[in-house]
Amino acid sequence: MTSVVDSEFQDQHGEYYYPDTILYENGKPKSAIFYQVSGLKYQFEYGSNGKVSTVYSLGSQNIEDLNDDISAVGSHFGKIEYTYDSNDRFTRLDSYEYDGENYNLVLYQTFDYDDQNRVYRFTEANYYQDFPDVIIATGFDENGNVISDSDGYIYEFDDSPNPLYILFKEFGIINIETGTALEYGIDFLHKNNLVRVTDENGEIIYSVHYTYDEDNYPITADQSGSFSIEYYSY
Repeated sequence: MTSVVDSEFQDQHGEYYYPDTILYENGKPKSAIFYQVSGLKYQFEYGSNGKVSTVYSLGSQNIEDLNDDISAVGSHFGKIEYTYDSNDRFTRLDSYEYDGENYNLVLYQTFDYDDQNRVYRFTEANYYQDFPDVIIATGFDENGNVISDSDGYIYEFDDSPNPLYILFKEFGIINIETGTALEYGIDFLHKNNLVRVTDENGEIIYSVHYTYDEDNYPITADQSGSFSIEYYSY
């Protein structure tokens, strides 16, 4: 995936609008900027395993800032550090904010795998929480997508490739905030695209309709309750 256009944002901002963009260098994402998240820019740093090890972030950026280096201390307001196990499986995310003097841990997430190499337990805690949130997968489909969890939610998927999963599988990019319809919960871990979420009371709390290109990749998304349509380019 290289860009996302949001029709509502485009109409609202006219000539000042630019699409969400991922910039690649030597076949890997170098940086990304997401207009729908107030111009939030990410810069990716890779480890010896070829996967992302650190992500730097800075808000209120524009398309001309994509090539600017924000890795130096003081040139970004946040960073995310990724941890992998001996099998190069992603296991932990630590998110920090920089206050001008120190990095402060504001959130962490851990990922545990079952004997079929599927993430079955997800743990998350913010700095203000006394106890972490723990979600356990209680059901999977044939592609390894989580279809039910310990909070009583039911998840339904299409049979098409998830562009966010590809970013995770190939480069280790996970749980960055994009503001797109593709992003819901831990969608980076699902091989296919989430199309509906139902809560424990049977109420639909999230739904989206996709159209696809000849390779079966989503090219438009129409999210229920939204006034815009997203367009994806590859």
